Amino acid sequence: MELRHLRYFIAVAEELHFGRAALALGISQPPLSQQIQALEQELGTRLFERTNRRVELSESGRLFLDEARLVLAQVDKATDVARRAQLGEIGELKIGFTSSAPFTSSIPQAIFAFRQAYPDVHLTLTEITSQEVAAGLENRTIQVGIMRPLALPDSLVVFELLNEPLVAIMRADHPLAASTEDGIYMAALAAEPFVFFPRTYGSGIYARS
Repeated sequence: MELRHLRYFIAVAEELHFGRAALALGISQPPLSQQIQALEQELGTRLFERTNRRVELSESGRLFLDEARLVLAQVDKATDVARRAQLGEIGELKIGFTSSAPFTSSIPQAIFAFRQAYPDVHLTLTEITSQEVAAGLENRTIQVGIMRPLALPDSLVVFELLNEPLVAIMRADHPLAASTEDGIYMAALAAEPFVFFPRTYGSGIYARS
């Protein structure tokens, strides 16, 4: 049994006339009659009571009609689900992000806008380090990563979302505070004590430093 058999049967059941059903389906009447007969043989029961003057559904046909409609409706739904999944309109999107990402306003705004545009997509948001983001993308436990710059394998594609300056904050009376407005070189800070992220949390910052 194929889906076309169900469509042929439903067309005849709705028209109760083989000629009109064939016209609606865009096929000739003899092949339609043959397909209905083949369906009845496969089911082992008559779906229609035929006379020279009219066609009526048998009891088996009436019960089969309800089920056939449900089957085709489910097929249409499954087709729509597959199409929407391909377009990214439904399903699940797993995003890994660093702890500082939510403090950049454009990122929460983008996530909110995505939720509004695609309400049927379930977002799974996980806070992890930049190194864990890279590992998660590699082993496919996440699909999108938001992280600080880090050396990444060629298998990953990177898009720069924004560029933030790296700043050093110190007391106004610190000797380096008198540097020019252009900033100071990282080498000048090499011997200075730092209040800094642990390496496990700020791996991207350490890499840039």
